[in-house]
Amino acid sequence: MRKFVFAAVLCGAWSTAHAQSSPGWTYGQVPTPAQWNGAFAAKQDYLGASPLLITGGTLSGRLITAAPSSTLAGLNLTPGSAPSAPADGDLWFTASGVFARVNGVTVGPLSSGAAASFAATTPLSVSFPAGVTTYACATCGITSNPLSQFAATTSAQLRGVMSDETGTGALVFAGGAIGAATGTSLALGGASIGSNALATTGSSQLGGAVTVTSNSGAAFAVGANGGTNAAFSVDASASSVATGLRVQGLAAGNGINLQATSSATNEALGINAKGSGILALGAVSTGQVQIGGGGGGVQIGSALTYGGVTLNNAVAGTGNLVASVSPSLSTPTIAGATLSGTFAGTPAFSGANFITLGNIAQNTTAWSFLGNATSGTANNAPFTIGGLTAKSSPASTDLLMLSDQAASGALKQATIAQVVGSLASGVSSIDSKTGAFTTGNGIDTSVNVIELTAARRTLPTTQVFLSGSGTYTTPSNVLWLEIEMVGGGAGGAGSGSTGATFGTNGGNSTFSTFTAGGGNSPASQSSPGNGGTASGGYLNQIGGSGGAGSSVTTPANGPIGGSSPFGGFGQGGAPGAGAGSAATTNSGSGGGGGGINTTAPSGAGGGSGGYLKGIIQSPSATYSYAVGAAGGGGSAGSGGAAGGAGAAGRIMVIEHYGS
Repeated sequence: MRKFVFAAVLCGAWSTAHAQSSPGWTYGQVPTPAQWNGAFAAKQDYLGASPLLITGGTLSGRLITAAPSSTLAGLNLTPGSAPSAPADGDLWFTASGVFARVNGVTVGPLSSGAAASFAATTPLSVSFPAGVTTYACATCGITSNPLSQFAATTSAQLRGVMSDETGTGALVFAGGAIGAATGTSLALGGASIGSNALATTGSSQLGGAVTVTSNSGAAFAVGANGGTNAAFSVDASASSVATGLRVQGLAAGNGINLQATSSATNEALGINAKGSGILALGAVSTGQVQIGGGGGGVQIGSALTYGGVTLNNAVAGTGNLVASVSPSLSTPTIAGATLSGTFAGTPAFSGANFITLGNIAQNTTAWSFLGNATSGTANNAPFTIGGLTAKSSPASTDLLMLSDQAASGALKQATIAQVVGSLASGVSSIDSKTGAFTTGNGIDTSVNVIELTAARRTLPTTQVFLSGSGTYTTPSNVLWLEIEMVGGGAGGAGSGSTGATFGTNGGNSTFSTFTAGGGNSPASQSSPGNGGTASGGYLNQIGGSGGAGSSVTTPANGPIGGSSPFGGFGQGGAPGAGAGSAATTNSGSGGGGGGINTTAPSGAGGGSGGYLKGIIQSPSATYSYAVGAAGGGGSAGSGGAAGGAGAAGRIMVIEHYGS
């Protein structure tokens, strides 16, 4: 029964759907998901057009909304954020208002207009009907950014809207000369007055006190007013005045200069009192008054009175001071003066029977004396000890002047023999040699001790080179070098019945002209390698030869490698075809031969490198060196084993700083 009801319902639904879309299904058919989707699509086609879904869509016809009421609007734009890339025709609503996109420009927020105010994010074109006064005339002076309230306008803002200004400054008007000021004062606080900006003509006067200050170097500077007028003058009534007065301030403590200015090379500067008034210089200060300090001298125009004595410059004669009559000098004090010239007649000195001329100051050099420095007679003259003639061979009786410290520094004399005798407390000669002795060849002194120099007291140092080649640099203060070196050892031969190789030779070790040759590898499995030769040293030793190989096929040890003075030769291979051992690193010894097997004879041992010792006196700054490389071991033959490798050589440099 239930199946029948379900079938009836399904048939009814099918009939309706079929009548609308005719999917063409047969009875009992089970639709697939794709067929179901096709049936639903046909159901939508029955609407006559594609439906407008809540996820979005495009209307192909006109959209008319319901009329707004007191409770609902006909169209609602939900507030949100402004789109980052709006398209023309878009409308959106944010917390700031309603916006629209027109011809690529965003307009908004849209709002109602207010009196005398327009608000927009971009410029708006505004048209006014005829008869409306806009105040936008060409001569109104307001061309952009109009200011609505001039009462709050700053100078900078006012300058920004002025179109007819000329010149520079905060605000400049054409023809900006300031006319006659009729007020009680004219304050130009903080103003900059440029060239010809403030000018007076005719007999213009500045009444009252005028104070001029500046942050620049000159507080008050007056320039030249024409070629014939004074730069700065007081009551200058002459018709052609080309001089001026300059007052120059210096750094604190350096004074103030009052100078005459003129186009001429020389110009006088006069300072005059009026009538019989006194011209006072330094009447207030406590310092000295210096006249003629520049070296030009002092000129006195009339009689000069000093202490009641009148000195007249009209007296004939020459010299620093000429008196009109022969003066009487009563107990004069003459210090630092030079008395020169000739006397007319015989000068008379009245008073005592003799006269003493002394205590006359005379400029002399340091450590100088006054007297006769010649062997004859001469006037006293200042001289220094260094200026005297030297005596090449002083005699024991020659005199020396001494300052006796035991007698409060009194000047006394003594012979050279007396001085030498009182000071001699040591030896008078060494190896029959007398005179001054000096140190040298690594000897110096410390206080009263004769000793080796610090360089000669340095203990020997060493440098050892174990591989490669390069340049040796001799350290400072090295007197001689001691060289000890060995060449590289050769490798041992491999063992085997056939196919074994015999190893390779060791490399040569070289330093300057010294050569320690490398060891030789075996010539065959049975012939041992010979030791290397050496040359250039005071000791040149041939390296040790390796052990000879054996053709016996009874298992036994292989032969050893040749040994250098440093030992470390390679052992022969163990019985049963054991490989030969390598020599000890940097010993210069040879490698061992391969061991003996029942079917394979042994390989011979490699020779060691040559050995030498040498000395280099007065070494050069640098030397080239190379360390002999190790020889390789021979490879194994049939049924045998490989030979051992030889050892690289070495170079040892002992650096001596003393003999």
